Amino acid sequence: ELKRGQVSQQAAQAAAPSRPDRALMGYAAGTRLPRGSQVKKPYDPAVFRWDDSAAVTATALAAYAAEHVEALKKPRLPARIQNFLNEPRPVVDPETEFDDAIEDGQGSKRFEDGSVYVGEFVAGEREGHGRYRSSLGAIFDGDWKMGMRHGKGMERYPIGNVYEGQFTADKRDGLGTMWYPGGDTYEGFYKAGKKDGRGKYRSASGALYEGEYKADLRDGQGKERYPDGSIYEGGFKAGKRWGMGKMMYASGDVYAGPWKRDLRDGKGTFQYAGGARYEGDYKSGVMDGRGTYRFADGSVYVGDYKAGKREGRGNYKFADGAVYEGEYKGGAMEGFGTYQYVDGRAEVGRYA
Repeated sequence: ELKRGQVSQQAAQAAAPSRPDRALMGYAAGTRLPRGSQVKKPYDPAVFRWDDSAAVTATALAAYAAEHVEALKKPRLPARIQNFLNEPRPVVDPETEFDDAIEDGQGSKRFEDGSVYVGEFVAGEREGHGRYRSSLGAIFDGDWKMGMRHGKGMERYPIGNVYEGQFTADKRDGLGTMWYPGGDTYEGFYKAGKKDGRGKYRSASGALYEGEYKADLRDGQGKERYPDGSIYEGGFKAGKRWGMGKMMYASGDVYAGPWKRDLRDGKGTFQYAGGARYEGDYKSGVMDGRGTYRFADGSVYVGDYKAGKREGRGNYKFADGAVYEGEYKGGAMEGFGTYQYVDGRAEVGRYA
């Protein structure tokens, strides 16, 4: 076991397989940490805390580091974007600050709302390459046409997002990349300012979506990997799992079938990691309607479900060969039914 406040060599290596300086928060293996301090890996919100109440084993810490090693591989902002962010804000030449007579060539201008442009003009309009700072604090560096952003460019928005890519008529349009303040990134196509077409969205939490977008939302066919390791592949609509799809859960369970508003809905198949299998109807995420449930021990139930439980009429064949056929309520035999024993005897009556 580790002593309180100490980082293991194994964990440090797992957390930084190729860069010693990327050990947990920069602490070298064997370093004693201040009591009650937090140790977390770069780009990952998860935290280990040492205090007087418990010790953390080297094995547990190494497993944690290995599980999140992908987070350590996330690249920083590209150098060109860093350079863009570090460039000074555009400043207007005092001699032309209020010059409305600029027709062609290089120049600078301050607009009535306080925004500033430094760059090329054609026929009095911003056209060519230029750098612009809006009155709200956004900064754009790129191509212009007839006074609008048009072509390739980079823009930093007031809330901290940074975009690099194509613009058409003052809107993001075409292929581009967006970096978000929290560490999320999007690479893909835009239309009229919104994500539209094929794209890849990677979140700081470790989730990854690759697929189609429409009007800024996941819409069409796509594949999403969740932070816990679960993977969904199939249809999306309005940002939710919708249509036919397959979910492979981190637990080993697998569901294949229709979805609606992020929930299993329709006739589907659920294969449990433990060996059980359900084939039948779902509604709002739970078994509801008619279905067949095959238990790992060989028992089989064929019948009605409601709100995730056996309810209505059903036939249950037990692993030992006994059979019950009749009514169910709340998942249990309740109501009129027939129970046939293995030896052939049968009981007919009402169960409660």
